[in-house]
Amino acid sequence: MSNKFKCSCGFIVPPGGIVITDEGCSEWVCPDCKKVNPFQNDIVIPMRVDEWNKYSEIVSGHIENYTIPQYGDAPDDMISTWSVDDCIKAIKRYCDRSSVSQRGELESLRDLVKIGHYACIALNKKATLCKKEGLNTEVMLNAIKEGTC
Repeated sequence: MSNKFKCSCGFIVPPGGIVITDEGCSEWVCPDCKKVNPFQNDIVIPMRVDEWNKYSEIVSGHIENYTIPQYGDAPDDMISTWSVDDCIKAIKRYCDRSSVSQRGELESLRDLVKIGHYACIALNKKATLCKKEGLNTEVMLNAIKEGTC
């Protein structure tokens, strides 16, 4: 993670520019716009990472509390038989459906959660296919993660 963080107002916090005033503090305030930003283990979390972490918790809860009780878990659930293309088709279907609020905002939000779940499954299926082709998916995914490709 970078030692430099940026507030949504555009202010760049230089390395070492954050002062933790309270032990166990979970937030920092931008010295420029006074916006509150999250900390994690005394390290500033970029806002997009914080959003992702919250989204990931919602997706995990949906999988544990709805999807698995309803459809089962891998390798015995129906989606285990799907291809990468099947997952992508489902993502497209839910993308289209989430913008139509005829079914209500709760279902629209749930569709956005399902998109994340299907994207995760598609990524794992694609990585497995690449590995079968002799590609080093661990190195490839790490390069994506580290931003080095």
